[in-house]
Amino acid sequence: MATYKEIHGVKIQYRESDATAIEGDVWYNASTSKIRMFASAGSWSSGGNLNTGRESYHGAGVSNSSAIVFGGAPGDKDECESYDGSSWSEVGDLNTARDQNSGCGTQTSALCVAGKPSPGDVALVEKWNGTAWTEGNNLQTAGEYGSGNGIQTAALFVGVYGPGGATNTTQNYDGTTWSELNNLSVTRYNAAPAQNSPSSNALHVGGSGDNDATEEWSFAASVETVAFD
Repeated sequence: MATYKEIHGVKIQYRESDATAIEGDVWYNASTSKIRMFASAGSWSSGGNLNTGRESYHGAGVSNSSAIVFGGAPGDKDECESYDGSSWSEVGDLNTARDQNSGCGTQTSALCVAGKPSPGDVALVEKWNGTAWTEGNNLQTAGEYGSGNGIQTAALFVGVYGPGGATNTTQNYDGTTWSELNNLSVTRYNAAPAQNSPSSNALHVGGSGDNDATEEWSFAASVETVAFD
């Protein structure tokens, strides 16, 4: 096995404390008996502005060079914009303008879920194929401020503010139909989905009323026993 010196041409530095370092420095801290490395934590930089400013909308995507946003306020917007890492371009509009909608998926395969087009909440779902939006099957519970999680063919929609107030519902989408699953333990809406892979695990974080609850979701695995002759 090659040593650090053989790979990098220098020995690991020996220090009594963590001194000022530059990107890539590696050293041994004698006071803590630990090897330390300095790496930058990243920073924000300006990207291209949206063509249509908005709030209370949602989007989808997997990176900062491949994203899409849709819907929004004020005025129940139907505009949809796609981002290539430097600029936003107008693409196909939603069929139903709305704000306070949810969404999930990728830049070329997304869902726009529920929301509040005037005058009230809807259960409408639209599917994006990279070119146009088409109507999909409706949610079982209409509402706004819900949390979308997942991809177009395996999604969760959790916790909405509907006609009857806040709900704890969890609905699962298989690409065609929605089905009810186990409810949230804490009733809330306007929470953050912190994981985008509901086919395995998901997080539902915070929400209305300055909620600090975090709930974890996992699909139950099933095991089938097959007998062989």
